[in-house]
Amino acid sequence: MKVEGGMGMKLMDKEVLNFILAHQEISLETVGQLLSKKEEEIRKMIERINSVLPGGSIQIQDNKILVSGAGIEESFDMLTLQEKSFLQEYEVELRRNLIMYRLLTHQDPSSLQQLSEQFFVSRNTAFTDIKKIKELFRHDPIQLSYSRKGGYQFKGPEMIIRNKLIQITRDLIKTVYGKTKMITFHLLSETDIHLMREKLEEIEHNIEIQLTDEQVNELPYILCAILARAKNHPIEWSFQMHRYDIRNTKEYPVIRDAFQDYPFLKEPDLIYLTLQILSSNMIESAFRLSDSDEISLAVDRFVDRLKSKLAIGFIKESDLKEKILLHIQPAIFRNLLGFQINNPLKTKFIKDHGFIYQVVSESAAPFENLIGHALSPEERVYLSMIVLGWMYQTKENAKSIFKAVVLCHNGTSISKLLLENLKEMFPDFEFIGAYSFRQFESRPIEVDFIFTTIPYKSKATTIVVPPFLEQESRQQLKKLVQKLLDLDTKKKAKGIVYAIKDFIPTDKMNLVEETVKTFFEGDRKNETGEESDASGLKLTEQNISILSYEISWEEVVDTIFAPLLERNAIEPCYLKAVKSAFYKHYQTMLIGPDVYLPHARPDEGVNYPDIQIVLFKKAVMFPNHRPVSLMVALAPSADNSHVLTLSKLNDIFLDSKALRQIKSAASPKQLLKIFERR
Repeated sequence: MKVEGGMGMKLMDKEVLNFILAHQEISLETVGQLLSKKEEEIRKMIERINSVLPGGSIQIQDNKILVSGAGIEESFDMLTLQEKSFLQEYEVELRRNLIMYRLLTHQDPSSLQQLSEQFFVSRNTAFTDIKKIKELFRHDPIQLSYSRKGGYQFKGPEMIIRNKLIQITRDLIKTVYGKTKMITFHLLSETDIHLMREKLEEIEHNIEIQLTDEQVNELPYILCAILARAKNHPIEWSFQMHRYDIRNTKEYPVIRDAFQDYPFLKEPDLIYLTLQILSSNMIESAFRLSDSDEISLAVDRFVDRLKSKLAIGFIKESDLKEKILLHIQPAIFRNLLGFQINNPLKTKFIKDHGFIYQVVSESAAPFENLIGHALSPEERVYLSMIVLGWMYQTKENAKSIFKAVVLCHNGTSISKLLLENLKEMFPDFEFIGAYSFRQFESRPIEVDFIFTTIPYKSKATTIVVPPFLEQESRQQLKKLVQKLLDLDTKKKAKGIVYAIKDFIPTDKMNLVEETVKTFFEGDRKNETGEESDASGLKLTEQNISILSYEISWEEVVDTIFAPLLERNAIEPCYLKAVKSAFYKHYQTMLIGPDVYLPHARPDEGVNYPDIQIVLFKKAVMFPNHRPVSLMVALAPSADNSHVLTLSKLNDIFLDSKALRQIKSAASPKQLLKIFERR
């Protein structure tokens, strides 16, 4: 969402204007780097600014931004004539973050007078800011203290102080004006940021990792903040990594050597820097821990729990485990050291896929036992995204007609998840890989299709897709790609020739392809097929039972699975497997509050996927002394399509109003209407 201030000027435009006024003849490239924008975007911002300025006095010459004397006055007027009610609140939060950044990174004493002079506010305003900052840290292990000699200083465990510094730095650089103010108030310099970005690119090359666009823009600021803290507060500190030693990885000595021109850095500083580069916002990492056997075991246990709770079997399970291992290793470091992570899809994912999120959260205990506390919602959502993406997997198809690539700037895990989903959706595409935009632009790769999360200009067919593909968007995307293939005579001819290539002499392939292309250009009659609706199991009245008589705990499984046996959906051996599992582990087979889901694996006797929802008018007393009025008998599908139905049912069962309506229903028809309304 874009927020506008007075006089029609956007906040991001004002940040550009601040840069222009703070520097003489700043280049388009520099402004673009500092604001993480392309040069073309900066040009458009300047056009908008000129449309608002009375004289339109900002010029671009030889890639340099120039402002006349009159233009400077006009610009300052535009920046001061804003909606005060919004900007005052906005600037107060920004200023307090800047004050905290200064206190955490600078060595010289910070008195009220010095703070008021540096940030152009009165002593009273500076004092109010200090009081508010103290309140923010009232319950934290670190405190803001004052002494005549040292002024205001943060004191507390160095690890927590540095983590807080990184959090504040992230808040600043993600805030409009934040980067501008950090430079204009001399809290850091453009030169330092530029040098740190070059150092990161060198590290990236030497240890063969792929930093995302977001990391390349964010990490230079974070690393500069850590260096300033280490240089200006040279205290003795350490942190223990009893289980995992980052020093024994191949990456640590490379990163250590890259920072050898900073002699004030001690080993804890270097380890901390290394962990930031490898883990702080890198969702998936290729680095290996010196002792990761227990992590691999935790991954095995996690996947086993998922299979039990979701009643599914994963295609290429070993590949899934490897993917989870790549994610969880840096995640363990982040959690052990208190690093925070951002997941822009967290709220939407939990809202749209609450059932999968709940199952993954309940299955994450093996990882949480390693770190000693619960995973954050952000970490759980990333795991859930990997799991949900893998549930769409089918058996690999060896055909590859077209070449394609995925471009995404959000993060490694998101782009790789998108890549895996697209591979499954388009088995006749050869996906070269998932890249950030800068990686793709740095190497000449010829492809037929580009799947990108933001608009991108290319000669190849470019399709903008959401970072996370849900069922509806997957169906729409398949239809769109098919339409594009039908309309593109060259690609259509290529596909047909590929299908019959075994019958065409190699030296005639190009000629045949061109002939077919010419044919289609003369006859554009296309036939399009509809996608099947993979919306899960279909519920009808026969899938619902309402029992008014008493049922004992011992006969409850036989009772609810009787309709599935009658419909020949399952074999007797499946019922036996369900009883064996459910009577031992019933407390883990839940699909809602006191709503149980007995099931076994599809390969244990399922003839076809089926489901039976059973309402007991006389509740069944379970061994945990809780009365149960609702159960779901499940015969799962081998392709995991039943999970969509379970997700919908879980949403309904979590709604207390809907659950009351279900329990008061008098007929299967009434119950079906409740489910159909959702």
